[in-house]
Formats: sequence, C-alpha cells, structure tokens
Amino acid sequence: MNRFVLDFAEVRSLQELHQYCQKVFALPEYYGHNMDALWDCLSCYYDENTTIVLKNISVLPKEMAPSVDIMLELFCDLHDEDGVIIDIIEDPVTDGDISGYMI
Repeated sequence: MNRFVLDFAEVRSLQELHQYCQKVFALPEYYGHNMDALWDCLSCYYDENTTIVLKNISVLPKEMAPSVDIMLELFCDLHDEDGVIIDIIEDPVTDGDISGYMI
C-alpha cells in the first residue's frame, strides 16, 4: 500500500507546490510542473492501494486558490477513478478554515 503525506505548511508558491509534489510522489525528472502533468503521473503511477493525506491546505496563500482548487479536483478525480483514498487533515491552529478552496 502506498501512503503519501503532503503537508503544505511550508509551501508559499505554485513553483514550490510542484517541486514539493515531485519530491513527495517521487515523480520523474521530466515532470512538467503543472496540474496536467501531475494528473498524468498520478493517474498511471500507482496501481496498488494508495492513500494521500493532505495537511494544512488552509495555510496556502489565498492567491494560490485557483491552482489549489484544480489540485483538489485532481485528487477527487483520483479517488473517483482509481479508488485513491484522500484524507484532509487541518492544523488545529488554523481552525481548519479551507473556505477559500473547493473540496
């Protein structure tokens, strides 16, 4: 079983987000650093049971909201199409306010 934890506490830009995803998911060098490339890699990389834990989404800068919405939709699609389990855990300090983002 694959289990990945994405803790966004230190991510401050879209570039950092893609670099972080590349590191956590061990994506190949040719990863395109965009949401289409993330979908392409994740939708065909893992054929065994996979859980992705998303932590501290609410601390991502609000100007990243459109990209974060796309990322969350991508994770929902992974769940719907491939059965990937998505857990969202918010840091209690932030009160779990992810109202600026789609779930």
